[in-house]
Amino acid sequence: MTQSFEIMLRMFGCGALGTEYRCEKNNDIDADAVISLANSQGVWTVIYPVLSKICDVSSYRFRFLESVANYVRRNEFTLNIIKKISDAGIDVCLLKGASSSMLYKNPDYRISGDTDVLINPSDEKKVKDILLTCGYTLYKRTKNDHHLKAKHPVGGLLEVHLNLYSYVTEKILFNGKIEYNEEYIETEIYQKKVKVLGINDNLNYLTAHYIKHFITGGASIRQMMDLLLYMKKYEDKIDFEKYDSLMRELRYDKLIKAVKGVGVEYFGMEFEDYDIESGKMILDDCEETGLFGKDAEFHSNIYSDFCENRKVVSDVKLKFINWFKYEQTIFDRIFPPKRILIKRGYKYANNTFLVPFAWIHNICDYCFSKKKSKQTDGLENEKIKKRKELVRKLNMIE
Repeated sequence: MTQSFEIMLRMFGCGALGTEYRCEKNNDIDADAVISLANSQGVWTVIYPVLSKICDVSSYRFRFLESVANYVRRNEFTLNIIKKISDAGIDVCLLKGASSSMLYKNPDYRISGDTDVLINPSDEKKVKDILLTCGYTLYKRTKNDHHLKAKHPVGGLLEVHLNLYSYVTEKILFNGKIEYNEEYIETEIYQKKVKVLGINDNLNYLTAHYIKHFITGGASIRQMMDLLLYMKKYEDKIDFEKYDSLMRELRYDKLIKAVKGVGVEYFGMEFEDYDIESGKMILDDCEETGLFGKDAEFHSNIYSDFCENRKVVSDVKLKFINWFKYEQTIFDRIFPPKRILIKRGYKYANNTFLVPFAWIHNICDYCFSKKKSKQTDGLENEKIKKRKELVRKLNMIE
């Protein structure tokens, strides 16, 4: 862990909890490096006010004000959309994001990239119709995808979950053991009432969300903070005995202790059962990977490797799940939609008549990349070996 990353961590703790940052050698702070690292973790707007009291970061002031203003505007718009969906008689629940930001000292500074809500699968068409009338662009949901994606110029990306996670995540990462059976509870965000998951259900979801991103190689300190702040706010209402038992059963108990260790050592929090040394290990990984991981192909490989070593199901069943229950169908993997082709760099696919050529191009590139990966297998295996060693030290795999 670099010095700038450690400084950024402590400032993040101060910004999130509203405490004062203390440092004997302010001249040693590389402000640009701290902001860059915070940006890679998705928390630069939280640390900016803390850093601005110590260093001259006035060049970032306009960007900070603009980011916060846009976030508030986006939240106001999206909360109105959620109310409209609710007023139509549809049961809608807000997940993480804006609800997690309310745990922070200054909620407007904790900015996320999208908004997630949960609805009943039977209400999907009704919600799609409402979003279309409100000016959203809807993206096609594949057969196994657990959420619908919609985008608005003001509201940004809205992910409408039909299930909390994918079939693969539920069955392999969480062994089908995490249950959600509490009634939704009502909370207030920006003077608007919205439904969120029950207290223990929400803890399970925030934990599962962090674990999923950690396994795929891109879990940021923001996700850790969301989880830690939630534990502290509801510590008198959470059934920790049941929660700790579930984490032990799923073999994620050491990872949760490591996250608590980060809270104790760098954020000034108090927990009874924590592991600072393991916390430092996951922070080293965190600094290297950033918010959601930097190398999509590599992180796809470590996810597959983790699932294989998890040994929750037989190798045959795992292959079956990955082929037939994966969020992208076999057809979509061979013939991805236009927007995916464009995102992968085949810009000419914007012309519908050229999409078939982009499919051929995509297949050729895939075959070539597989051949190329064999030539660089040594380096890739070293990276996977390092990641496997980390999760093994955390007792997450055999």
